[in-house]
Amino acid sequence: MSHIFISYSRKNKEFAQHIVTALLENNLDIWVDWKSIPKGEDWELEIYRGIESASAFLFLISESSVSSKMCNKEIEHAVNNGKRIIPIFIANVEDEKIYSITEKFLGKNQKKEICRLDFIKCRDEWDDFDKAVEEILTAIHTNYEWLNYHARLQVKAQEWKRTQDNSRLLRGKELNEAETQLASDHQEPSLTDLQKQFVLKSQQSEVKRQRRNLALALVAFAISAFLGNTFAKKSVNE
Repeated sequence: MSHIFISYSRKNKEFAQHIVTALLENNLDIWVDWKSIPKGEDWELEIYRGIESASAFLFLISESSVSSKMCNKEIEHAVNNGKRIIPIFIANVEDEKIYSITEKFLGKNQKKEICRLDFIKCRDEWDDFDKAVEEILTAIHTNYEWLNYHARLQVKAQEWKRTQDNSRLLRGKELNEAETQLASDHQEPSLTDLQKQFVLKSQQSEVKRQRRNLALALVAFAISAFLGNTFAKKSVNE
């Protein structure tokens, strides 16, 4: 379940492979399209599911990635699914020209979401690669348990939404854990609206189930009491 999704432009694949190799050496599970999409599958759907189940979303910023339709779609999906987004600036331009690159984003919301974050600079000609990898690892491992839980809950919520199957709602310990997280929703990334709806529906379903079980128990008790009285009267008459 736990993995790191990497969004990049195909024009930067060689540099992306360099980053993937470094992260794999640090025992991280990496989701990247060239190794994570089975042949014959709907590749765009697989990408969206990869984002949904990711603990963190790394976006490699370059002139070609900010102007890529698919990269912009991936950022939008990451935002909608409440992912921790870690922007990695890889375009080989000096510092004063960094925002001339991000000005080329296709989507205004994507630009806003990326530019509000601190960039990790990982330019081939300007920055220390090993230092950038350390910064990426620090960003990934900050509150890592929460990121993993957030990803697991989002996957379950998305499956419930897609199937409209209430048997996928939370129960028991899973529901108790979700209620605890919902009550203390002060961590980043925060719970998504879908996650909150999923937990609420699970609570409502659990209340109905408990009422139904109580009603059945009362009926069973009433039947048992009735049969007990009937047998007792019959024994007395005999």
